[in-house]
Parts: sequence; C-alpha cells; structure tokens
Amino acid sequence: MEENIERFERIRSYIKGEMSIEDRISFERDLLNDNELAKEFQEIEGVSKATVMAYKEKQLQEDLEMVEREMAGADKLAKSLHTSEPIFQRVKQWLTPAKTVISFAVAAALALGVFLPINNHNLAVSGYEEAGKILASGSIQMNTLRGDDEISDKLKSSYSMIQDGKCQEALASLKEVEEAIDQQISALSNDDSAIMRISELNKIKQDAEWYRAILLMHEKEVGKAKKHLKQIASSESTHSEEALRILKEVY
Repeated sequence: MEENIERFERIRSYIKGEMSIEDRISFERDLLNDNELAKEFQEIEGVSKATVMAYKEKQLQEDLEMVEREMAGADKLAKSLHTSEPIFQRVKQWLTPAKTVISFAVAAALALGVFLPINNHNLAVSGYEEAGKILASGSIQMNTLRGDDEISDKLKSSYSMIQDGKCQEALASLKEVEEAIDQQISALSNDDSAIMRISELNKIKQDAEWYRAILLMHEKEVGKAKKHLKQIASSESTHSEEALRILKEVY
C-alpha cells in the first residue's frame, strides 16, 4: 500500500513539475526500466490531460460568453449614440465581423494554450526515450583523429562525459569540437595536399553534430533537437538517414 502511494506521489510530482533535477532524472530512468511504473504514469497522465482539457473548455466557454456580453454592450451603446440611421448601420456592420474575429482569436489563443504544452511535453518524453535507447545501445562509435591533438583529446573527453551521463557538459564540449574543426578546415582549405585531412575532419564533425542532437533530445530541448536533426537529415552526413527516421517517428 505504502509503495503504491509513493509511486503515485512521484508521478504526481513529476507531472506538476515539482521534482528537483536529480529526482526528475531518476524518475525518468525508472520509467525506461519499470514497465509497471510506465503504465501507471501513462494512465495518470491521461487523466491529468483530460482534467486540463475539461477545465480549459469550461474557461473557453466562459471567456467567449464574456466577449459576447461585451460586444452586446457595445452594440447597445452604438444604438444609443447614433444620430442617423446610415451611421448606425455602419457601426452595426462593423460590430458583427468584429465579434467573429475576437471570438475566434480568443478561441485560438486558449486552444493553443491547451494543446501546445501537452504536445511539447509528449514530444520531449518521446525524444528522451529515443535518446535513451541510442545512448544505452552502446552504438556510440565516434571517429577520432590519428595521433594526439587538441581535437582528438576534446572528442575523447566528450565521449567520456556522455558515458558518465554528464549531458550538459558533453553538449558544450561537442560544440567546441565542431568550432575547432571549422577553424582547421578553414585553415586547410587552400592546401590541395590536405584533402584527406579535411575529409577526416568532416567525418568527425558529422559525429559531433549527431551526438549533440541526441543529447538535446535526452535533455528534452525539443526545438533545438529538431533543428539539429533537420540540418543533419538534409546534409550528406553519414547520420542523415537515422536523423530523418527520428524526425518521422519521434517528432
């Protein structure tokens, strides 16, 4: 009984955003490994969404009724102020479409307020789960430069951070890798004998971009993750097909 209560409280705290970062990460890890917890979470989340929708629908109806009352008041005021029938008719003609536009605007704003947060939450969770599968599969096989140089060392450091679950640090490190590669390619661009080196650098950059996109998914940064995945999918990256798959199936 106490275990069930504790599970419910964890789920409730997660949905309401009351967890600390550490507790949220722990809970999300449990979601991936505990099928019973995941099922209970989906059920409670579904009830929560239904409750929010019902409340928003009621709020929308009340707001629309308020707009109608205000527009009716404006209509009545126009009638009391008109000095001639043509002027009044012009005011009345303006009021009718105005009511429609305002009502639609209110409805659209409230609808977006309901659906966008829910949709973003679902995308964030889906992206997190997909990223978790990729990171847990052990399929991270980054290209590395031959020899010991700054880029190679930085890349190895980024790889270690990913393995240790230090996602934010790895994101920053991978970005530095990409910037360092761009600088080297720019410096070598006029050297015909450096074609192989430039090709090697480009492969490493493709890996860095790919794993930065995966880490953004893991950190539930939906907008940034989608942007990076679209760039990869439309490029000649070795990861373009996988990026396209994720965009179709997850986002």
